[in-house]
Amino acid sequence: MAVIRQSGEGKVMRRDRVRNIHRSWMAAVMVMMLALAGAVSASAAGAYPQIDASKPVTLEVHASYKDAAISDLRITLYKVADMAVDGKGIVDFTLTAAFEDLAASSVEFGLDPDDMDSGSWASGAQTLAAYVPGASTQGGHSFEMISSVTGADGVAKFEGLSQGLYLMTNSYAGSAYSSVSVTPVYLTLPNWSESENAWVYQSAVNAKVTAVTNGETPKKTSVTVRKAWSGDDTAGTSSRRPASIEVELVDSNSAVRDTKTLSAQNGWSFTWSGLDDGQWTVREKSVPDQYSVSQTEETTADGKIVTITNTTPPVGVKGESREKTSETEKGKKGVKGSSRQGDTASVESASRLPQTGQLWWPVWLLAGIAAVCLIIGLILRLSGGRDLKDR
Repeated sequence: MAVIRQSGEGKVMRRDRVRNIHRSWMAAVMVMMLALAGAVSASAAGAYPQIDASKPVTLEVHASYKDAAISDLRITLYKVADMAVDGKGIVDFTLTAAFEDLAASSVEFGLDPDDMDSGSWASGAQTLAAYVPGASTQGGHSFEMISSVTGADGVAKFEGLSQGLYLMTNSYAGSAYSSVSVTPVYLTLPNWSESENAWVYQSAVNAKVTAVTNGETPKKTSVTVRKAWSGDDTAGTSSRRPASIEVELVDSNSAVRDTKTLSAQNGWSFTWSGLDDGQWTVREKSVPDQYSVSQTEETTADGKIVTITNTTPPVGVKGESREKTSETEKGKKGVKGSSRQGDTASVESASRLPQTGQLWWPVWLLAGIAAVCLIIGLILRLSGGRDLKDR
């Protein structure tokens, strides 16, 4: 039986053909990857359409408790800041005049655009809700606010709202419940719809409500306030730290029901017991000099715990120090250049709105294509090697 042996030149030609096949496959895959990358880039570029400033905003707030609509509930929206978002998802807030003054008085807003979905936003809304209602002006400026009362369907309607960031609070004047409270929240209007990849100018939200039915024996609750200090020494010997501070217990109608003094003698803490279940707020009567104030609430089986934190040096609306800046830092602009009083009065960031979500799917898609490309290359290499051996 004759054996035909391939000459050296023939092996080289065969190996070149295999390599050419490999190159053709790899070139095709690379072209596909570049095309997909271009499509992804185009998609990402259009993922954050700009807000249409000419469009008014409408909002519906739905309030119910145990599946029953709540009427006569007054929902109040405070205009905290104007909001601008560019095509890349860059968010920029500029505080309204009254809230600028409130920020200057060392109330922390918790408005870190880098972390909008975190507890800082919830804490900021709770803090503002304790200090804003009941005050009509701040620093000589009136708060921009609008109210609407829920009807029999439990819906409060707002029309013709200007675009921006709002704080939502409530008060109750009905007769069906002895008390009604709504968790204060920040609202960005218009709102981003990730499913539609568009801004929604007609929004609806469900208020988080707790209530006590009229005639029902109200449950008793307690409210504990704790004072925390941040930025000075833990031993409490800092010359900045005051010897005591006063806190106020405020009811759902923004009326001060009691005032207590907290100091080292009572462990910087006090508990009000035997309160009728309802919306109770605690606030610091006067923020100490060289400190800012923020607060959080924790619900327990017996009531709630309010932690009021004083921080030194004072921090701004998104957590940056308010210590005096250098001449080159004064008046520093944000990403879009909006600032009324330097870096202490506006929230400036180059972060994407978390409502839109980060576009992670292109990363996984391209990683998958790269993996497929690698597998194809290995298969072709092995098959080409076996083919050469067989010949």
